[in-house]
Amino acid sequence: MNGHLFMITGKSGSGKTTLWRKLWASEMENVAGYITVPYERDGVFHGYEMEDLVSKERRMISRRVGDKFVGVEDTFCGFGVQLLEEAVASDKEILILDELGRFEQHCEPFIEAVWTVINSSKTVCLVLKKESIPFLEEIKEKTGGILIDLDETGREKGEEMLKAAVLQSALSFHVQTRLFLKEKSFGPGPMRLLQDIRKSGSLSYASKQMGMSYSKAWTILKKIETEWGICLLKKQAGGSHGGSTQLTPEGEELLRRYETFSQEVEEAAEKSFKKHFDRPIFL
Repeated sequence: MNGHLFMITGKSGSGKTTLWRKLWASEMENVAGYITVPYERDGVFHGYEMEDLVSKERRMISRRVGDKFVGVEDTFCGFGVQLLEEAVASDKEILILDELGRFEQHCEPFIEAVWTVINSSKTVCLVLKKESIPFLEEIKEKTGGILIDLDETGREKGEEMLKAAVLQSALSFHVQTRLFLKEKSFGPGPMRLLQDIRKSGSLSYASKQMGMSYSKAWTILKKIETEWGICLLKKQAGGSHGGSTQLTPEGEELLRRYETFSQEVEEAAEKSFKKHFDRPIFL
């Protein structure tokens, strides 16, 4: 799943904005993006504005024309695009887009910027209008994000679900591959030693990189040689420049196989992790 993308939808007045504000109230200094706010003049409602959550700067995104409200496309294509680009480039870790709806549906640059937000490494929360709008439907269908519909869940249950989803988005896994003969014989530690020897030509350097004594590193590798019945290292005389330590062909082959094996295990584990934890447990 895209464990860092959360979507909140529901009819007007369902509590969408209240929900995300309640959840991230203590982290607002780490939030970028925008909120949609009503614009009034002389006590009369004239439309909506987009407010930058960082700078607090506002621009009109809809205005009354007769009995209807129409979108101000220039705001989305100019101010809106710049706002989203700056949010993605910022050091803020949480991006809020409140809300997405019909007024911007024909502004392609803004929609592209929204997808850039979605595909970023940030935690993203989108507040979506409860309307059948093509680009909103595409977001819901293709992103794999977590969708909370407050009309279906109600406010209390929706809050519980969003909290759980955010907590579970931090879920990760870690695997380590070790090879056993009669007992543990080869693993990440020896692999690192051999890699550093291959890189530097020095067992002394490799042991220092591992934070261990030369004698301990030597003992570890000699034990592996005895257990496997192969020679891992060979000394090369260096004359006035000193000697070096190289991997034997057998040592190179053991290292190559283990590196490939570990990578394949990691890839298989990643696939299985996504399969079994692709959705929060409450869904």
